[in-house]
Order: sequence, then structure tokens, then C-alpha cells
Amino acid sequence: AWISRISQRRVKCLSSKTNQMDLITLREFMVEGKIAPYIDQRYDLSEVPPAIRHLEQRQVLGKVVICIS
Repeated sequence: AWISRISQRRVKCLSSKTNQMDLITLREFMVEGKIAPYIDQRYDLSEVPPAIRHLEQRQVLGKVVICIS
């Protein structure tokens, strides 16, 4: 709410209560390959500035991953 008051950006919070059965079900779905996280882009640790610029463009459709090797 505070950021919404001082800038043009609209910020909304989403919260939910998880329980153990929900987490077990999600784990089973992931193990079975029924769901998977969508990775929009992968960057090496040396490419953090371009990764941040990518996020700032607000056209990210999934997760942005920083790979540490």
C-alpha cells in the first residue's frame, strides 16, 4: 500500500495459508511431471545486470534464473 501511494505503480499482495496436504499434493504433481515451473530466461552469475534489465521491462512470463556454477 505504501508504494502505491508514493509512485505510479499499483501493488497488490496475495497470501494464502498452505497446509501439509497441499504441499504433498503439489510435490506429487511435480514428481509425476504434471506441473513444472516455467523459466522465462536463464542468466549466468556474471550476467546479473542484463537479468535485472530484463525484469525491469515487465514482460517476463515466468521465472528468471541466475545460474551459479
